[in-house]
Amino acid sequence: MATIELPYKFEPRSYQVPILNYFRQGGTRAASAQHRRAGKSKLALNVTIPKMFERVGLYLHTFPIAAQARKILWDGMDRDGNRFLDHFPPQYVAWKNETEMQIGLTNGSIWQLWGTDYYDRLVGTNPVGVVYDEYAIQDPRARQFLQPALRENGGWEFLIGTFRGRNHFYKLLQSVKANATWYTSVLTVNDTTRDAPGETGGPVVSAEDIEADRRDGMDEDLIQQEYFLNVDVGLVGAYYAKQLDFARQEGRITSVPVDPNYPVETWWDLGVADATAILFTQTIRDRVHVIDCLEMSGEGLGYYAHELRNRGYTFDRYTSHHAPHDIAVTEWGTGKTRLEQAEEHGIYFNLVPKLPRQDGINAARRFFDQCVLDEERCEPLLTALANYHKEWDEHAKLFRDTPAHDWSSHFADAFRYLAVGWKEEPDPEDDDTPPLLKFNPLAYETASDADLGKRR
Repeated sequence: MATIELPYKFEPRSYQVPILNYFRQGGTRAASAQHRRAGKSKLALNVTIPKMFERVGLYLHTFPIAAQARKILWDGMDRDGNRFLDHFPPQYVAWKNETEMQIGLTNGSIWQLWGTDYYDRLVGTNPVGVVYDEYAIQDPRARQFLQPALRENGGWEFLIGTFRGRNHFYKLLQSVKANATWYTSVLTVNDTTRDAPGETGGPVVSAEDIEADRRDGMDEDLIQQEYFLNVDVGLVGAYYAKQLDFARQEGRITSVPVDPNYPVETWWDLGVADATAILFTQTIRDRVHVIDCLEMSGEGLGYYAHELRNRGYTFDRYTSHHAPHDIAVTEWGTGKTRLEQAEEHGIYFNLVPKLPRQDGINAARRFFDQCVLDEERCEPLLTALANYHKEWDEHAKLFRDTPAHDWSSHFADAFRYLAVGWKEEPDPEDDDTPPLLKFNPLAYETASDADLGKRR
């Protein structure tokens, strides 16, 4: 068989060569923020394929959602009509799995595309190389989930994307750029040129291209974000960016101690196929203290009942737990509502009033001013709220009036239910007795079923 030169059918541009060389020389950690249309995914693919010949193993290329992975890489083409998958030398491809988006090489290596919205399904896998594509809008827990395996087996990772404000991608790159074991780069449209063999030269994205996007209605903040990697514009289309900035400026994202004199309330977004997200709050004086959060997928209500007990918080049995109205819908297969199933595990839900989603989002924006959030325990919640954004219509070049449904939606929905369902406590100046001292648990033991129904 004739010798194949790798990368195959790929001529790198000058700004791509340092990254290729870094991995050729055995580098294991790289993070590169690059502008839109810089060729990030194509570059990452051609970092991975040579590695598959060096070491037999599983190689993952991840996107925020699986549908995006299929559209961009599995079915995608470059501007010249060349399929991205054609960078795999055909004589070394043993098999393809269209459904799972997998390619197996003759030496036993496997490459797979994956959406990190289902990162928990990677349990038991042992990848030796991982690409995190569009990392700024991926669930950062996916990387946390896979890192132990990469450390144990001496694997490598490559994080790419554009910045979307000062979120987890920006913070990671800032934290490692002085680390000699990492390769880092930040490339705007001013740093890239079409200078590969056979190209005609000139910028990858010209000033004329950007001006054409402006004429087509592309938001100026989006232009600054996508082409110039400006982190000061925040995540364009983000619902809660300004509210989070104000909360930080006012010191309301900080260390929030749990007050044992006050009961804890929970606010749930219950998933079926998706994750379940729970917020833990205490109402103290005129502020809502968001003290903790929890998200998990693939678990039943018994798991969450166990988690509530393990947290060690004090709950009011019949008034502490809140869930959306659709929990009262009967499920096929069980003949019971999730409300009834929860009660079997000792969780008695109050139903949050039903509001149109946009009205709920507006209520959540106003509600931020009443909140103090624990920076450490609520870090997953804060990250999700910062990334919760409107859906972008690529063809119309505008944001739709609906939120994008991704990994950030679950915590954002739980926060929305908190904003809609929270009721202000009576003025503490009228009665300084802490709520737990006023609470009489025996009152619920003698209450009638009708009374309990009213409380729910």
